[in-house]
Amino acid sequence: MRHLFSTVMLLLAVSCATVSLAEVKVPPVFSNHMVLQRDLAVPVWGTAEAGEEVAVSIAEQSHTAKADAQGNWSLKLEPLKAGGPHVLSIKGSNTIALKDVLVGDVWIGSGQSNMEAALGRGASKADGIENKIRFFIVKNQGLIVKEDQADTNSTVVVQSPWTPAGKKTAGRFSNVGFHFGKKLSDELNVPIG
Repeated sequence: MRHLFSTVMLLLAVSCATVSLAEVKVPPVFSNHMVLQRDLAVPVWGTAEAGEEVAVSIAEQSHTAKADAQGNWSLKLEPLKAGGPHVLSIKGSNTIALKDVLVGDVWIGSGQSNMEAALGRGASKADGIENKIRFFIVKNQGLIVKEDQADTNSTVVVQSPWTPAGKKTAGRFSNVGFHFGKKLSDELNVPIG
């Protein structure tokens, strides 16, 4: 009887493992508090179970994509006007709800070590601008590519999720990036990422 019970439990465990679906996932660049580029078709991508349909919605629009044989899916959102906050919903076998998503202008700040110098004590200037400026930090990493090597597997490693700039958070952001973002936000009157 014990042997029969063990065999039944093993078969049940194996059958449950084979019917479970892979969760829908998105890269870390998609997180709460993110900023999406205004007035352009914005790509959204991730992974899911091969063949799974994934639905993505924000504001008044909804789109679907089907995961390919490797489980990769992608789609483009229609251009959005500046504003928010919105919820970006990604649904498949599970649901991801990214909250406090703004639409504005997204910039990449890159360069030498002076671009990394933190705002530090100047963070007091960030009071009340949480809905104007958001940052995410990409990990500093070197990449050596051989001449004959295709660059098909490069990935961006996000060191921190999107974070609204405020007194408690802005001190670790790029000083140059912060002042650049504040000037743009003041002049354009749109959220800056």
